[in-house]
Amino acid sequence: MREATIFEYKMNETIYTENDVDTRLHFILSGDVSLVRTNYGKIANLTPSHTLNEDQVLSQPTQSKQRIRSKRSESAFADSEGVVLMSIESDQWVRNTRGVIMQIGMKKNLLYIESCMKRSQFIKKNMLVALRK
Repeated sequence: MREATIFEYKMNETIYTENDVDTRLHFILSGDVSLVRTNYGKIANLTPSHTLNEDQVLSQPTQSKQRIRSKRSESAFADSEGVVLMSIESDQWVRNTRGVIMQIGMKKNLLYIESCMKRSQFIKKNMLVALRK
């Protein structure tokens, strides 16, 4: 995937902070990532097969021509040594990568990837609801 970039992080290294503008979808390939919110503390621990910033792809799948920018509502930190993320611009995922995976007959893999994104989004939303109670 030539549009994707691999990033490596060391223990406690910042991946992004609250209010950062992020247009990339991040796949966790190895290591653990902690999500932290100022008012709540640690809200989730994510591992490989989870994603970051998936809400841009899942909530706006039809806006591929317009780059969607969202301010992060949480911070993400490497929670182990050797965290590796594969990142791709959200509009690239919607416009190109998703279609290529479908065309080469890997629909099952695409459905798995999209289920991982939905699971990550679900975990984060449930943690926030629980913390607000």
